[in-house]
Amino acid sequence: MKLYVCSSCGSKFFEERMICAKCRSVEFYEKEFEEKEVISETTLTSTPAGFPDTLLIRLIRVDGVTCLVGDVKQT
Repeated sequence: MKLYVCSSCGSKFFEERMICAKCRSVEFYEKEFEEKEVISETTLTSTPAGFPDTLLIRLIRVDGVTCLVGDVKQT
């Protein structure tokens, strides 16, 4: 798992950013993390048209940053 860290203030983001929301800096570095805490997860078996038949949705925390992520399950 990769986090993007602001070089100026240290704010962390899951998505790559053009500008830091906290300090407005434009310089970031990538930091790799192997460990993550799964806070909650659920499997969606009834999904909207155009989506895979089954989706695994997780709420995770990596180095203090919490994010909702989805993984496609093979059906």
